[in-house]
Amino acid sequence: MAEMNYQLDARCQALYETTQQFLDRIPMEPETLPSYLQMQGRFPQLSVNNAILVAVQYPAATRYRTLADWQTDGVAVQSGQQPISILIPDGTYQRSNGSTATKFAVQQVYDITQTDAVSKPEQADLRQTLHAMLMRPVCPVEVIQRSGGAVFVPDGPKVQIGRGMSMEAAIATLSLALAHGELSKFQRDYVPTESLHALYARSVSYGFCAHYGIQPENYSFQDVGMILRGCNNRELKKHLETIRTGLGTLLDRTEKARIDLIARTSRQEQEAR
Repeated sequence: MAEMNYQLDARCQALYETTQQFLDRIPMEPETLPSYLQMQGRFPQLSVNNAILVAVQYPAATRYRTLADWQTDGVAVQSGQQPISILIPDGTYQRSNGSTATKFAVQQVYDITQTDAVSKPEQADLRQTLHAMLMRPVCPVEVIQRSGGAVFVPDGPKVQIGRGMSMEAAIATLSLALAHGELSKFQRDYVPTESLHALYARSVSYGFCAHYGIQPENYSFQDVGMILRGCNNRELKKHLETIRTGLGTLLDRTEKARIDLIARTSRQEQEAR
């Protein structure tokens, strides 16, 4: 049964205020949005609020767990380390208008770099990642006889990609084109050249690259202030939710294809023995 007369815990309120302050900075400080995208890319399962909270408190985070979870595995948190506070669902409450809403509680976690565990950064197999992106794309991908770059063609829709790029560049440019395809699936009247929609796709691609440890070149967010000027925090949060959804669908599609690819490769190796 939903609790009535619920009041936000002081610690939850402080974390909420942290997210609001971060949102305030997005139109004013161009580096703020990429710092969020890095974290959302590394941890796509995080809510927008929690991705912000981790980005603010511990930007280097790569793998976090609660103290109890670390201790269960015999891992100790280093002396003097400050926990990272995030918000987790904690039941429901009834609003004054009779509707039901989710309550939240604070959960404290620690990154692996704050422990005595050996942190070994996982290196993504970029060739495998690119292959997976081409296996199950949101729209057909056509490899064309020209050098470099990928473009999203709304009439179709389809993606065209050239040849002769490094693995990192191919993944970055293809993810940008596929991001347009993902976003056009759920964004009404999506126009890839419209400044806000182009920012969405660039942000999805940037987060996608962060997930696989790629630092894309020529990704600028200097235009964020101009595009998002006048947005209040509710509107800014909605924009981040749209980016998170597009990123999630692109990563989910790619990871499912990657798992299928690994399984198929394993079967082929066994059959060849």
